[in-house]
This record gives sequence, structure tokens and C-alpha cells, in this order.
Amino acid sequence: MKALLKRKRVIISLLVGLVLLIFVVSFADLHQLEKILTEANTVWLVLCVTASLSSYCCIAAVMYYILLVLREKLPFKDVFEIALLSCSVNYLVAFAGLSGLAAKIYMLAKENVMPSKTLSVSILHGFLTNTIAVVFVFLGFYYSFSYFQMNAYELQFGIIVLMIAFLLTWVTIKIMLDSKFRQGFYRLGTTLWNKLTNFRITKKWRINKEKADEFFASFDQGMQLLVENVRNLWKPCLYAALDWGLMILCLELAFVAVGHPLNFKILIIGFSVNIFTSLFSVVPASLGIMEGAMAGSFTLMGVSYESALAAVIVYRIAYYLIPMIISVFFYHRFFPRGKELESESIVS
Repeated sequence: MKALLKRKRVIISLLVGLVLLIFVVSFADLHQLEKILTEANTVWLVLCVTASLSSYCCIAAVMYYILLVLREKLPFKDVFEIALLSCSVNYLVAFAGLSGLAAKIYMLAKENVMPSKTLSVSILHGFLTNTIAVVFVFLGFYYSFSYFQMNAYELQFGIIVLMIAFLLTWVTIKIMLDSKFRQGFYRLGTTLWNKLTNFRITKKWRINKEKADEFFASFDQGMQLLVENVRNLWKPCLYAALDWGLMILCLELAFVAVGHPLNFKILIIGFSVNIFTSLFSVVPASLGIMEGAMAGSFTLMGVSYESALAAVIVYRIAYYLIPMIISVFFYHRFFPRGKELESESIVS
């Protein structure tokens, strides 16, 4: 029953995304949009897809080298499948309560990675990629400030967003590096959660303290091992940076393919909009929302709406749709039919 409800929520949110996408496309001259897409350069389209798949290889390489630091060696092919599938799961069903983090933990456990390391690997993997994303948000805001004439309210909103991003990054770093802070944060979090779940309506989400303590002890042990080997993390950091570089390149190649190359400043502003909308997705893969936000931001910077929308569609197909289709072939290896992901195993 629970799985059915989740499936219904995914379908409903997907339908909402499709309606939003139709709404975004309706503002374009459809004949002009079709002309731009059909005349797109095939060579640049192939290079765009190549950049996308190379980016996912880098995502896998980050996880692969983190596992090596933790003395867990898996074949790169298996790590690539886990990385690609966890990204796809995160795009599709994050709103339905199944995150890429939970998927990574589950799939690593299926590959017999020690429980004390699965959460540590997943969190560090997410941290390295998301910290670089925050850098691009900062850079995008800086370029936006120099490119647009912002009023006081827009400036205040941007500063609040940056402060929240900075605070979350600082807290994550402290959790990773400082054992006392990590333990205090855990105690505070569980205390607040238990108080929130004292009510009749929320009692079903109450945490089983014994299981939660055991889970945290495993996580703490894995993080301590990572800190002890922090000097060996230069390779994961390098591949995380390459991942984002290739993601930006994919977007630029999409614009080149439709005959409208961009300068770096405009590209970064639009790319930061991509990151921002993905952080607050309420529909699968921010369907409709990301297309509208990115195409709108590029249009404000002088790109025709049809060209901007065509490039964003190409980018979305190359970076989201094609990898998601490929990941389908790995799904039943990790998620056998009839079994559900135990993403809430510590909740009683």
C-alpha cells in the first residue's frame, strides 16, 4: 500500500511537471522552435551527449576513489551503475521520499560494503559535488549582480540565499571533520525529532533510538576513517571539479548545437539558475520548472526565447533523459522486483 501511494505521488508530480513544461513551451513560436531543433548541428549534439556521459563517469570516479580511501574496492563498472542509478532515482522520486542518498546507501550495502562506510561514502560523495555547486551559485550571483540592475528586495533575497548556502556548507564540513560537533548535532537532531513526533499524528515517524544509535555509531566510525585519510581525497576532489566542468560544457555545447554560443558570464548565470531550481524541485527532475527558469534567465540576457528554450531542451535530453534511460538497464540488478528500498529502516 505504501509503495502504491509513493507511485501515485510520483505520477501526479510528473503530470504536474508535464503541464508546466507545456505552459513554458506555449510562450515560444512553435514553428521557430521546431526549425531551430531540426537544424541543430549533429556533431555538436553528439559532443553534448559525450560531455554528459563523461560527467557521470566523473561522478562515479568520485565514489570509486572515496571507496578506495576507505579500503573498499569495487569494479568501476559497478560503481558507475550505482552512481548513474542513484542520480536517476534522485531526479525521479526525491519528492516521493526516496533520495539519491538512500539509494546509494542501499546499493553499496548490496555490494557488501561495510555498514560503517556506506553512509560515509554517500555523504562525502554528495558533499564534494554539492559544495562545488554552491561555488557556482555564488559565482552566478556575483555575475548577476554585475549584469543586472537589482533592486533592494532582489539583493536582500540573493544575500539570504547565499547565507543559507554558506551556513549549510559550514555545518556539513563541521559534521564531517569534527567528531564532537557531529555527536552534538546528532543528539540535538534526535531530541528535536522525538519532540516533534510526540503528537498522535506524527508518532508513526518516531525514531527507534537503539537502531538510530547503532546507525550513527557506524557513520561516525566511517567519518573518522575518512578524516584520518583526508590527504588521499585529492582524486575525488579533482573528479568532482571535472564533473561540474563537464556539466557546464554540456550546456554550452547545447547552445553551440542550436547556433547560439554564449560567453562565460551569461553561461554561468544560467547554469546557477539550473542548480538553484534543482535544489528546490517539487516535480521529477524539476520538469517544466527548470526549462522555464533557465530559458527565461537566458532571454533576459539577450538570447531569443526560442533559441534559449531549444538549447535547454537539448541540454535536458543529453544530461537528464539519456542517462536516465541508460540507468533503467541496471535497475533490476539492485532493486529486484517485489522488493522495496529500505530507505526508512531506522524508523520504527
